Amino acid sequence: MNAYIERIIDSVKKRDANEPEFIQTVEEVLYTLEPMIEKHPEYEKVGLLERMAEPERVISFRV
Repeated sequence: MNAYIERIIDSVKKRDANEPEFIQTVEEVLYTLEPMIEKHPEYEKVGLLERMAEPERVISFRV
């Protein structure tokens, strides 16, 4: 297993421990992307997987 992918999965598990479905989905997607990450190490330098593993957020405000 790619160390970069494992690092991202570990950080997601710590950050979103109360979201088991989200963690499972992140694991499935990242394991699928492993061959691409192996071929393109520059993706780690730009933090691609960190940005992909960020949960959707809703920001609401009133004016």
